[in-house]
Amino acid sequence: MVVRHGGWAATYDAVLTALMICAHIWADGRLPGEEFHVWHTWVSRTYALIPYDHAAKSYTSYSTSKLFAALYPEAVGLAPLIASPHWRQLACGTSTEQAQFFAEVGKRVTYPYSKEEHGDAVAHWAIADAWRPPSTPLTIYTPGQVRGKLSPFHASRAARHANSVKWYSRINRNQGRTLLFHNHLKPVLLRERTPQYVKWEGAIWHSSRTDDLMKEEVARRCKELQAGAARLRLQRAENTQSDWADPADADQRESSPSN
Repeated sequence: MVVRHGGWAATYDAVLTALMICAHIWADGRLPGEEFHVWHTWVSRTYALIPYDHAAKSYTSYSTSKLFAALYPEAVGLAPLIASPHWRQLACGTSTEQAQFFAEVGKRVTYPYSKEEHGDAVAHWAIADAWRPPSTPLTIYTPGQVRGKLSPFHASRAARHANSVKWYSRINRNQGRTLLFHNHLKPVLLRERTPQYVKWEGAIWHSSRTDDLMKEEVARRCKELQAGAARLRLQRAENTQSDWADPADADQRESSPSN
């Protein structure tokens, strides 16, 4: 449905943004005493998707894709809001309009989900990104030849997987933070307008910022874009007017004595 109404670009951005928001909720929302928080559902799914192998004394079936699968149903529920021009307009609108958007988010996942000091990825997206065009992939690959079998894991990729299994076996918690560090979410975490942080923790922290400095930066950027769009419209209008000028006037100017 999202693809049919919004197209591939909007769908790509909406699904990744929804996964990123759910990962933040999973990472920052695990507060004591919240019996009906959505992260309980995600943890239960994780236990079913990644059971403990008692014989190997490890989580041999672990994969980050299964962590994404644990929160995928809720992410798919959020994606239509993020892709919808109507809801995007409410998200970056007045306080009353934003309240309608946040209330709709709360019907699909637990929201609000964390203490103030943890930040708020939903509010950050509403302030900083809802009024912008959808994010695009960081890299676009051309289709290659189909050889009938998948290429083996690169050594570095296999090492990262083994390291992820090790850490998951040790702590088996904070799975949302694990997802925030995954390459799949880079297009919506490492947006081209995001400040370039030395460490990846900075990009993750920035994606949930709602402080006054961030709001001032967004307002300044929005004003610059609006001014640029106004200049472009004026230039197009002048070019159109010049294209539709009367050819007879041009001939008369060329034949005048002053010329």
